[in-house]
Amino acid sequence: KKWFFNEIKMKNKIIDRETLKLARAIIKRTFAKNRLPNTKHIQLQLDSKVAKIEAKKENKAKEFDYWIKLSTLEKGSPIYLPVKSNPYFENIDGKLKNFVQINLKDKIEVVFLKDVSKRKYSPKTEKIALDLGLSNLFATNKGDLFSKRFIDTLITYDTKLTKLTANIQRNGLKPTHSKRYRRLRRKIKEWIKNEINRVLNRIIQVHKPKEIVIERLNFQSPKLSKKMNRILQTFGKGIIRDKLNKIKEEFNIKIEEVNPAYTSQTCSKCGYVSYKNRKSQSVFICEFCKKKQNSDVNAAKNILLRSSEWIGGISFKRKVLDELVKKFIERYER
Repeated sequence: KKWFFNEIKMKNKIIDRETLKLARAIIKRTFAKNRLPNTKHIQLQLDSKVAKIEAKKENKAKEFDYWIKLSTLEKGSPIYLPVKSNPYFENIDGKLKNFVQINLKDKIEVVFLKDVSKRKYSPKTEKIALDLGLSNLFATNKGDLFSKRFIDTLITYDTKLTKLTANIQRNGLKPTHSKRYRRLRRKIKEWIKNEINRVLNRIIQVHKPKEIVIERLNFQSPKLSKKMNRILQTFGKGIIRDKLNKIKEEFNIKIEEVNPAYTSQTCSKCGYVSYKNRKSQSVFICEFCKKKQNSDVNAAKNILLRSSEWIGGISFKRKVLDELVKKFIERYER
């Protein structure tokens, strides 16, 4: 507790008062009420000194893909931990690093890393715009609709989650204390992650874009419960951002975010803005020019237009509407 002193010596050097003030501020914020260090989520990160990854060997059980050789305090007596891999990891083109992270959750989860070099990538499309939704996970300005049954699967999972939560609470327990509840949440997250990765990989494969334009993420639906929307907002958005960052690093694709305000109500052909333009979740018919198209595809086209206009960087929703109306009036005589 020497940070409370006005003047102290350490290693024959006087510590100045500004450093002591900084030390007090750090300690105050670190050990303030409800901010004590939490060791609950600390996991084991092991390098080659402690853990060595070995591929499947004939003298060991063949049903496992890898074995981790763990050093112990007894010399010459290692422990072998069997590991099953998954297709997604195996299909990643890269060199396996001799690094292991072991997460201790409901079950033991082992994380491997790969050194992934930038692939040889030749873009064929200058820009592709993505509209994020739940009826269709992604729609492009080219007219593609990816993962058309995304919302149906989410509703199925949501019904199970809501029912299970109600049963647990009727028994006077917290849902997080139930293994079944935690297992279901983990299953939902794994499915969301796999579907997002699968669709974005498919978009890269089909269009080979030089740049991706995407709306600032808002990932929720009134059709889903608060719990499911919370999973989408916190977990789903994070997965999309992580995947886009990986795409940026791996393929050197530029990622641009634009303000999505009124993209679902604006006609991508004439620029007329009205909530009446969107007739249903999937049908868009402009009240002015009568252009008919899929609502999500229309929104993706507007996102593409925003990328080349300064309006895409506006933060305030009302300002976006003012600019859209102004542009429309300038384009067409009353």
